[in-house]
Amino acid sequence: MEASEITIIHGDKSVTMTGEEFAAATSQRVKEKEFRDVLRCELTKEELDDLAGSLAEQQLELQELEEQKKAVTKDFAGKIEAVQARIRSGSNTFRQRWEMREVECVEVKNFESGELYSKRLDTGEVIKRRKLTSAELDRELPISIPENDPEQ
Repeated sequence: MEASEITIIHGDKSVTMTGEEFAAATSQRVKEKEFRDVLRCELTKEELDDLAGSLAEQQLELQELEEQKKAVTKDFAGKIEAVQARIRSGSNTFRQRWEMREVECVEVKNFESGELYSKRLDTGEVIKRRKLTSAELDRELPISIPENDPEQ
């Protein structure tokens, strides 16, 4: 190595240069390097107008979305309530082990006993029994008279 060479070691890297190169490298008073950074910038009138228009459009879009959300939420609330009502009804039916249904029945007037009773046709169970009223005890005669009979 010549006496005028200088070796600079930094970590695992080393640089060897002449004394003149070292003097030139260390004698620089100003060194520039370009880079990018995010900094505050004042907006122009045109940029402010564009931003105002964009914000107004976004505000309208937000309102529309909120209205759609309310409608969907209301729709789902109704659907949820309907399912909850069916669950309540089914649970009550299960717990009671019976439910109300329309059933074919027959009403029987027994003139011998003076009773009227109603019974289910599916099971034959008598569901109602009472005494015949005096009006019900008056029986109609089983005859038919033509409506336009001139001899009447």
